[in-house]
Amino acid sequence: MHAMYPTELPLHLSAVVLSLAAVACALYLVPLGGRSMAWRLLCAAFVLFAAERLIELMAHAGVLPDVQLHEVVSDVLLTAMSACLFGGICYIRHLFLERNAERRRLEQQLDELRRFQQVTVSRELRMKELKELYEENRSLKAQIGERRK
Repeated sequence: MHAMYPTELPLHLSAVVLSLAAVACALYLVPLGGRSMAWRLLCAAFVLFAAERLIELMAHAGVLPDVQLHEVVSDVLLTAMSACLFGGICYIRHLFLERNAERRRLEQQLDELRRFQQVTVSRELRMKELKELYEENRSLKAQIGERRK
């Protein structure tokens, strides 16, 4: 057992609480974002981190007398946590790739709609112009007809 500095206990406990809150948030995101494996791996990483912090606290409190065992367990937990984080990030990457592909598809549709709108608005303006010309032509024909009489 070695001495703890004054804020070590609150810091370790805060890390545990924040890790468990992150687990709850990640589990909440499973139905929203899909890719449940990504969120499960991230949850596992946060649980492993919380476990490592608790083991660290127990080692400082003297509950774990074998210092070497504590160091080995701590190193294994941190390595497993890193692996889970890496796996989770790899799976989440697909969410962003899918999102970007969907955004590109929507931008293409928007461009097509804008072109369609431009064509239809131009067509309507041209039809209005032609109608005005038609009315003017009809009026002029009527005037010519009256002059001939």
